[in-house]
Amino acid sequence: MKKQFLFIFLLIALFATSAKSSPIGIRLGPQASLLYSQWKYSNSAYKYTPQFGYTLGLSLRVKILKIYFQPELAYSNRRSTFEYDVSGTHYSNAISISTLDARLLFGVSLFKLESFALRFFAGPTISYIINQKIDNKTVSTSSSGFKDYFSTVRAGVGFDFGNWNLDAGYDFGLGNAIKTSGEKLTMGMAFVTFGHKFHLKK
Repeated sequence: MKKQFLFIFLLIALFATSAKSSPIGIRLGPQASLLYSQWKYSNSAYKYTPQFGYTLGLSLRVKILKIYFQPELAYSNRRSTFEYDVSGTHYSNAISISTLDARLLFGVSLFKLESFALRFFAGPTISYIINQKIDNKTVSTSSSGFKDYFSTVRAGVGFDFGNWNLDAGYDFGLGNAIKTSGEKLTMGMAFVTFGHKFHLKK
């Protein structure tokens, strides 16, 4: 798992340091996202209610003509309310999961003017859980039932306005985020991202 995060970090560093001699367009910058977590659990006795979260990160866009790829590193906080009944008593727990996300997006610009561009993109994400809280109390992955990491696939549309960008889309949960045998939880979420890019090479 650490190798994937190291690979993304080295990829960003490599292109950033070689930008001046590169014949392709390179832009680097910070970004922030508003998340709306939508977790799906196979056990119908338990209900996850969507909640808002956030992401803070750094992205690098490398563009050749209309095609680009974009590695990203980000810190994310996903939230949900977990509800269930035991012996006629209703329980509700607030869950907060903080992750370190390594993402690699591939995209295409379909429409571009001098200061405006429309993009479509998709790509995989690996999220490593670094902190979990249930009702504001920190718990470990061994006691919570979550795996140490999970994966998603992101797809969306983006708009560029000069050096600013606005992206929106959905992360589709892959695999199983929990260890419980015979049950499955996928970690999907909708997102809106606002960012700024600095031209390292036009």
